[in-house]
Amino acid sequence: MNEEEQVFVGHGIVILNRQGRLFVQYDAGGIATRWVEAEISDEEARKAQLSERAAYEVLLKVQAREQR
Repeated sequence: MNEEEQVFVGHGIVILNRQGRLFVQYDAGGIATRWVEAEISDEEARKAQLSERAAYEVLLKVQAREQR
């Protein structure tokens, strides 16, 4: 069973809880919408919900981590 719950929607992101693991979904930009998903920590999820700026900072950190 695919149990998924939307924890937060706003600031240009969606935070999902999927079987106890947190994921952030966001538009990667460009001409067409392309949704990207990455796993995040509880701390990153809390921060991303604070403000648009905080969400942006979390996305920068996630993108840097994903490029490694």
